[in-house]
Amino acid sequence: MALLAYFKSEFHLKEQSFDHLTSLTESRKRYIINYFEQIKGQLLTQTQSITIQNALIDFNNAFSSLERSLIQGELSNANEANLKYYDEEFLPRLNSNISKTAKADFFLPRNNVSSYLQFHYISNNVFETGKKDNLTLSESDTSTYSIAHKKYHPIIKSFLNEFSYYDIFLVNNEGDIVYSVFKEVDFGTNLLKGQYAQTNFAKAFKAAKHLTEKNQVALFDFENYLPSYSAPASFVAAPIFKNSQKIGVLIFQMPVDKINNIMTGNGNWHSEGLGNSGECYIVGNDFKMRSQPRLLLENVDNYLKSLEENEIEPEVIGKIANIENAILLQPVNTLPVKHALQGKKGITTASNYLGEEVLSAYSNIHLLGLHWGIIAEISADEAFAPVKSIRNYMLLISLLLLVLVVFLARYVSATISKPLIETEKNITKVAKGITPEIEKLSGKDEVSAINNALYDLVDVQKHITTFTEHIGKGNFDINFSPRSEQDTLGYSLVEMKNELLQSKEAEEIRQWTNEGISSVTNILRIHSDIEEAANELIVFLSKYIHARVIGLYIAEKEDENTFLHLKACYAFDRKKLIEQKIKAGDGLIGQVFLEGETTCLSQIPENYLSIKSGLGDSSPQFLAIIPLVYNEEVHGILELAAFQAFPTHIIKFLEKVAESVAAAVINLYSSSETRILLEKSKQQTEALVEKEFILQQQIEELEVTREEFKLKEERLKKEISQLKSQNNKEA
Repeated sequence: MALLAYFKSEFHLKEQSFDHLTSLTESRKRYIINYFEQIKGQLLTQTQSITIQNALIDFNNAFSSLERSLIQGELSNANEANLKYYDEEFLPRLNSNISKTAKADFFLPRNNVSSYLQFHYISNNVFETGKKDNLTLSESDTSTYSIAHKKYHPIIKSFLNEFSYYDIFLVNNEGDIVYSVFKEVDFGTNLLKGQYAQTNFAKAFKAAKHLTEKNQVALFDFENYLPSYSAPASFVAAPIFKNSQKIGVLIFQMPVDKINNIMTGNGNWHSEGLGNSGECYIVGNDFKMRSQPRLLLENVDNYLKSLEENEIEPEVIGKIANIENAILLQPVNTLPVKHALQGKKGITTASNYLGEEVLSAYSNIHLLGLHWGIIAEISADEAFAPVKSIRNYMLLISLLLLVLVVFLARYVSATISKPLIETEKNITKVAKGITPEIEKLSGKDEVSAINNALYDLVDVQKHITTFTEHIGKGNFDINFSPRSEQDTLGYSLVEMKNELLQSKEAEEIRQWTNEGISSVTNILRIHSDIEEAANELIVFLSKYIHARVIGLYIAEKEDENTFLHLKACYAFDRKKLIEQKIKAGDGLIGQVFLEGETTCLSQIPENYLSIKSGLGDSSPQFLAIIPLVYNEEVHGILELAAFQAFPTHIIKFLEKVAESVAAAVINLYSSSETRILLEKSKQQTEALVEKEFILQQQIEELEVTREEFKLKEERLKKEISQLKSQNNKEA
């Protein structure tokens, strides 16, 4: 029975581990999809921005002006400076990351404009490599390009920093990179016929150039990109239209760090229930990593040693060791990865990319042309450690008891062989995992003592069997008391129960948090009006966390001051429309807005807040004020009150909700401003058309008047001629 309980416990623990890994796989998959949808939305919003459209036009005009005015002989100093920059700055950094030594001839600018721009904004840039984007106005550039750069560069750079993109490019229809934020060596080159025409950057441009709709984008998977020192780079692109005419392409170079943070949970593997060996990672359809392995991030030396033991090519190991990055380098040709890239999802026990036996859950991501596999794994040894510990204790105790009983049986076999033979049979049953039925004897002789000791042993085994069966079925309400302070097995069983119970509770909290965040994300996604979204959000939160009062304040600028406007509130399950605004810094809410830190109060100031219901007025006993923080900037306040204090996991959940709301507020206001600008542009266009019509009418009236004057003039000339003829005759 004990062995049966052991195998049942092992089965249920394995099932629980697979459920957790599957949940992690699906949640990470949703995060990745949401991240790329966010990038797509930002890209399309920017292509429709009048600022971006005008920037492309102005940069392209300046670029064309340089093509017409520059003379090759005038660029000798620029060419020398560019060559020096490539030889002393760019190539040493690049060659340290690649296996073959690169030469300057391939990378040097191939036309006058490219040489001119790279001189003024890269080689002659006063800022060091990696900070070239800090230059807004080039003092040496006397062309119209410097004027456009001064006007638009701070705006586009601010957007890049806010959303953590690696670089942003404007490319005209001819393939010329007329602008980039970061100013790497691809700046000013041509993506159709230049040195980077075969890169995934160029492929993204070509694909976007052939798109015909405003809501379409082109995304290309990560590849090593030489201008970024051969670092992994992925590009997403969309066409820019002006008055229904395609004028160029906007391209984002995406960062790797954001995907890594999502897959590693910002390095919080233990809090995610992945223990000491678990991890989640992404693999491309080339069977190479698209996110960093956990062991590489935690212990580089052990990771490289594992690669050597698995006979990975020395050249690959050297590259990984040099840049401490396994993306596009670490091969992952395991069974779960093969299934995932075939479009399947499921669970299995297999060897991972380091040759270790793991429990694995796998799925796939198909998004905007990407085909990735997503894997969540944990070491089989770590997953089954609690059950194996119980097994070892049971085997040890059974072995000790068997040795003891055999010794006693031999000692008294001559005089009491018959009862001892029966006892021996019962002991043999116990050793085989069978629970025999034994009656307790009242005698005081050695045989009775042995029988009664075996009776107590079987009784303990029954209790252990019953206890482990309940634990294996997930029933943690059953109690078990160790027989003594030296009962190691008993204390181990109690400790196992407590650990499994904590694991179950932690999983329930994670599932509750993920479901709540998913619902909040859906509410924010389906609404384009901030007040509608706010009202539905607080109704949901009130029911989800049992808060009695909720208020959502959004920060808005009024002249030089910032006020927090109450967009929605909720009290006692009944929505209340209240007009209220608070100046930043005033009161608890205003102070929390300035500090940007969550504040929880169990002693609320008198008359601060009361809850009204059919039973009368009641004062809440707990208050939580949570700032809406996104990218270290506060965009509002979420205020909640309840009769009891919120547990820590609810506060953390509310902070995640606050971050999602802050991001949604930014997107909603950005979309609103874009719509307002479009409407103003439409009104101005209509006004110009009306003025043009009036002016045309005036011109036509003037033309009629001119014709009338011309007829009068001809008539007068005839009359004068007749008078002259008459005077001549009279003379």
